[in-house]
Amino acid sequence: MISDGALAIDSHHQTVRMSVVSNRGVSRHGRVKALSNFLKESGKTLSEIKAAPNWITSPKKIFEIVTGMVRREVGTAVLEDGMAIFLHQMWGGGVELRVLTGLYYKTKFAVTQNASSGARTDSELKMMAEDCERVVRWYGQRKVSLLVIGEEFSRSRDEDLIFGLRVLHDRLSLSGAKGIEVVCGVRLSGRANSELWLKAQFREGKKLLKTKEGTYIDKPGFWLSSCPKVAKVAGVAPLCPPSHRCIIDELRMFVPYSAIGLSPGKQTLEVVASVGERGSDPFLTRSDAHNFYIPAEIGNTVDEIPSPQICGIWQQDFSHGDVIRCATVAECDDGFVLKCDVEIVDREGASVVVSFVPHMEDGWEGFRNVDSTAELKITAHAPVARFLNVEKFVSKSDLIDGQVKYWQILVSEESRRAIVGSIVR
Repeated sequence: MISDGALAIDSHHQTVRMSVVSNRGVSRHGRVKALSNFLKESGKTLSEIKAAPNWITSPKKIFEIVTGMVRREVGTAVLEDGMAIFLHQMWGGGVELRVLTGLYYKTKFAVTQNASSGARTDSELKMMAEDCERVVRWYGQRKVSLLVIGEEFSRSRDEDLIFGLRVLHDRLSLSGAKGIEVVCGVRLSGRANSELWLKAQFREGKKLLKTKEGTYIDKPGFWLSSCPKVAKVAGVAPLCPPSHRCIIDELRMFVPYSAIGLSPGKQTLEVVASVGERGSDPFLTRSDAHNFYIPAEIGNTVDEIPSPQICGIWQQDFSHGDVIRCATVAECDDGFVLKCDVEIVDREGASVVVSFVPHMEDGWEGFRNVDSTAELKITAHAPVARFLNVEKFVSKSDLIDGQVKYWQILVSEESRRAIVGSIVR
């Protein structure tokens, strides 16, 4: 799905994956270099448009970027002729179709019309540039995914794949706990709207690694803390393919060092990633050996903030692209000011509810009255709707006495089904 992040392919995981792909053959290296140059130049052009929007020149530049992507893949810049083939080759879906076609016709109209006609604002042009950034970002990430799939599964005809499996070290949770992130992409076919789980576990020899006693336990879809017995450690993320031909370029599962039952020092473990329905054996599994280093200074600490598995919410919906970012809380004399950015995907015309929930030292919600809420409603007016600085003030008079340990921010459908959530302290 279209998601936010760095536009150029210079992030850690993309650099690593592209270097792997470019190791074999001049043609692959040439394609990677050409893609990198296209993304770099597109990013530079779009940054210039946002800094100095010009209705005479900017629409043409955006139009050339959009048609350039299509032409690179199918040999024609005419969207009407090449879009179906483009999306099929790129494993694109409905959101990509709507954003791409919307950009194409908006910029084409602006190019062919008199630049001074109609009521046009700089903010409108900046929004078009931002939409184009998201499309180019998706295109770059998807191209990298397809290259990695071609490299790792060149002789495989399987439609269902786990690709690009890797481990990032010394990562931080939302509460600041150190750990690792297991990162991978998934390609699935014929499983639209299936409620699946991606799970990452660790194998030492022939046995799956267990947690440190009293810290974490593995359950289908949950990651419970303070359990009385030792069980297999796992990072878990929900997975609901939005279409029958679906590539999810990147999923991330955080596991704190404190959950891993290993002695400090260097370790070699097999990372086992699997996809399956809750309570059922996985239908898709991949394992790769990785080197780990467990730091001694944090070996006995436990993340005091509940994991996504125990809350049943994740900061990002990796399947659809909904995400909460930049969550902050500031305490003042009479209350708390909470802010966050929210991005909602493929919900045009629908409203969602953003809730701000205090949790006290004992873990319970901190509103003085059980019927009290701190929430607001936002409505998406585009296929990819971004809301910056969503803000809510919560008075201390509405809270029970005591110290607020952390705040939970939830984005839910109007039916109250949680979409994404974040924790801030």
